[in-house]
Amino acid sequence: MMAAAGDQSAGVEEFQPFAGNFRVLTEVAQEHKEHFKFFHEHYGFNRNDPEAWRRIGLDWQYASETLALKLDAATNNTSLVLAIELMNTRRVLLFPGDAQVGNWESWHEGDWTEENGLAKGEKITAKNLLARTVLYKVGHHGSHNATLREKGLEMMTSPELVAMIPVDEKWALARKPKPWKMPFEPLYQDLELRTKGRILRTDYGMADPPGKAAWGAFKPRVNELYVELTIEDGQTGSPVRVPRRKVQRSPRTPTQNQPKRPTRS
Repeated sequence: MMAAAGDQSAGVEEFQPFAGNFRVLTEVAQEHKEHFKFFHEHYGFNRNDPEAWRRIGLDWQYASETLALKLDAATNNTSLVLAIELMNTRRVLLFPGDAQVGNWESWHEGDWTEENGLAKGEKITAKNLLARTVLYKVGHHGSHNATLREKGLEMMTSPELVAMIPVDEKWALARKPKPWKMPFEPLYQDLELRTKGRILRTDYGMADPPGKAAWGAFKPRVNELYVELTIEDGQTGSPVRVPRRKVQRSPRTPTQNQPKRPTRS
């Protein structure tokens, strides 16, 4: 990256796209051709150089604001998604990050075969992984556009499904000037039905107490710092522990400051 003289000043430094140790002053590169031959051959230094069209100069500054806004809007949908398969039971733990609709849809465009390291004749599809999902880390704090319905949640058909939502609902609803509806109520109600009430949250632990939700073989543990779920991997008998983000929990019983959830009979 070549930079104009004077770019090292404190007032200008903050506007540079690269740190000073990655930049070469234009005057230095132009004067010392023996060390910067590449710039002379591929970019030139005068307006009439045949390779002058390659130079960016200050053009990047004109689009930097638009670029930053577009990157911010696209960040969620470029989330790395992890589907962790347990060795013996083949149960799947799904962590989609903040992936949005386009990301979810892309999972169904291909499959995994022996070319991806599977056994000969074995084939795994996104539909298959979703059907075996027993732990779903709900995307983007339970927002309205981060859990695909038809090609996502509706394919999570395991009777053992547990949902974990990293959310602070009280904080989200208090946000000004526009509150965030997290978790999204229709999604939350759907999760309650599909998990039979097995929902873990980082704001107040369990949506339903252990005796009310059908936790079965799962062993949730809640304390003042974190929520932990133990999932047995069948034959080995050794648990796979999924630690939760450490949070300061709110009371589990609904209050005026804590939105009430539908009671279950």
